[in-house]
Amino acid sequence: MDRINQVNNQQQINKALDKSFELLLPWSYSHKHERDYMHMVIKSVLDYVPNRDARIMDLGSGVGILSIALRLLGYKVDGVEKYVFSDKESPMYKVDDVEKLKKVWQDYEFNVSEFDVAGGIPDSFNEKYEVVINTAVIEHVKNPKLFLNSIYKLLKPKGVVITMTPNLTVLHQRLRFALGRSVFWDIKEFFDLGEKGFTGHWREYTKAELIKMHEWSGFSVIKAINTNIFSLTKKMSFCNILHLLVRLISLFIFNSKEANIIIAQKS
Repeated sequence: MDRINQVNNQQQINKALDKSFELLLPWSYSHKHERDYMHMVIKSVLDYVPNRDARIMDLGSGVGILSIALRLLGYKVDGVEKYVFSDKESPMYKVDDVEKLKKVWQDYEFNVSEFDVAGGIPDSFNEKYEVVINTAVIEHVKNPKLFLNSIYKLLKPKGVVITMTPNLTVLHQRLRFALGRSVFWDIKEFFDLGEKGFTGHWREYTKAELIKMHEWSGFSVIKAINTNIFSLTKKMSFCNILHLLVRLISLFIFNSKEANIIIAQKS
């Protein structure tokens, strides 16, 4: 029976993601490489919070691909997003035709609040959730302690947080460093945009560091995963072949895959 349920869940996830990517065109097009990690996150939600009436907060929800897929699976989903709405602080994540995008959200009852959770939760925001998701967010945050404390406040007792972030010790960065190249974000963007305008990666983390930060913030870590997350193009270019080779080697080197996923429960 468990095997049948797993197959059914996989089929449901694929169907929901296909539909979400379709509904959110053209904004979803540039996120095709993120499909695999979205699948992993949704599977984690189904595994640890199978109740489809559960409320989920998606922090840094972007254009809403992951959130709409979860809505299609029956979950009640809210989002928090800052950068897709305006380029006043940074042009890095602004999307065109925001009002049209908001209409898709409205059609699928996906509510998005516009504030920066990295700066704390506004006093006026009193909602509580069974799940808080943050995918590729914590590496953009200057104060991870405040960020994780905010997640703790958003969760109901025994609520689950799912954190996905790039792995500092991914094999291709180890190779870059060995060749004398920087593992940090592109220096030109960092230099030109400055402290206020730069919204790239302030710091990436090892799996052990993420475990400790969640524990220090009052969470009990259920599972910590080092995994490859990006969907690979079928085009057999030199770069893609090189990527595949590095991926293959990473299978044999401890904690050298692309991302770390932490699943933890509010104590």
